[in-house]
Amino acid sequence: MTKVLKLSAITLAAIKTDVDKSIKASRSGVKVIDSLVADGIMHTAMLAPKKGEDRTFYASLEVAVISGFTAAAQAMLEADVKSLPEVDESRAKLNRDLKCKQNRRYWQQQVGSKIKDYRNGVEKRNAPEDSDGANDKTTFDSRLKRDLTKYIAQIEKLEASSFSVVDMLKYLKGASALIK
Repeated sequence: MTKVLKLSAITLAAIKTDVDKSIKASRSGVKVIDSLVADGIMHTAMLAPKKGEDRTFYASLEVAVISGFTAAAQAMLEADVKSLPEVDESRAKLNRDLKCKQNRRYWQQQVGSKIKDYRNGVEKRNAPEDSDGANDKTTFDSRLKRDLTKYIAQIEKLEASSFSVVDMLKYLKGASALIK
């Protein structure tokens, strides 16, 4: 006999809370990208500067990201690495607020990872229009011309239909010719 599985009310509530927080986090990420684009920031400005280059802007990004971390994570990043203990990696993963060298390294990596996520978002937002016209920046005329051309090609391949293929092609080609 197969056992019927059922989620407890606590588990259902936990899933609901987790999904809600994930959606809110996703929306807040979109707001960050919107703000960066509105500020005129290009994705190339968000690359880590090479040795000897000015780090002012990149450092401001790092500070902004770190300010969103927990107090424990911020303390680890400010602490001297030699003052932090070594612990088992599995123990560090269970509690990312545990002050240790492994978690300090983890939080350092999260700074770069978050900046990379924002950089990729800005790059995607500023990407040039796709050749298939999938971007919303295409004009109505170009989308209409593209769609008419697609329909003409599809109708030309029809073997049987409920309408006169010859007449339909004549009208669609005429409509397509009207678009500059």
